[in-house]
Amino acid sequence: RGRRGGDLLHMVHDNRDRAVGKLLYEVKDTATWSDRWTEKLLDDQRAAGADIAVIVSSALPQGIAHFGMRGGVWITNAPCLQGLVAALREGIIRHSALRTAAAARESHLRELFEYLSSPQFRLEVQRIVSTVQGMLVDLDREEHAMRRLWAQRRRQIDRLAQDGCAPIRAEK
Repeated sequence: RGRRGGDLLHMVHDNRDRAVGKLLYEVKDTATWSDRWTEKLLDDQRAAGADIAVIVSSALPQGIAHFGMRGGVWITNAPCLQGLVAALREGIIRHSALRTAAAARESHLRELFEYLSSPQFRLEVQRIVSTVQGMLVDLDREEHAMRRLWAQRRRQIDRLAQDGCAPIRAEK
């Protein structure tokens, strides 16, 4: 009573015990609902740096039977609090995991871009291209040499055929 801010700041930790988010609770034990509570709790949420704000009240606004959201604030009664908190915690933990994965993906993409735009990558590509070009030149030389040898053998066989020796042909 009388303190500035929400009644309880709940630090949410993941399974590695890392703090991944905050829930801010305001507890109201009154007979009537006031819409001013949501505005005040939103201000308290910003001040506390909380991810989610929850009002737990014995009196709920019209249209909310057990729990619901109004004006960016979750509103619930005490019997439904445990289930709502479990769902909100799970949402915060999953959101944190997605943020972590996205940050890692961005980091990998940044590293990949830096490598692709680096002198080392350019030199590696030049080395590969140069090696392939050298291999193609060697292959062309080998092909030319083999064609020369085949032509020479063809002439030798043709000479034998002219001299009256029938060439022996392999069946295909």
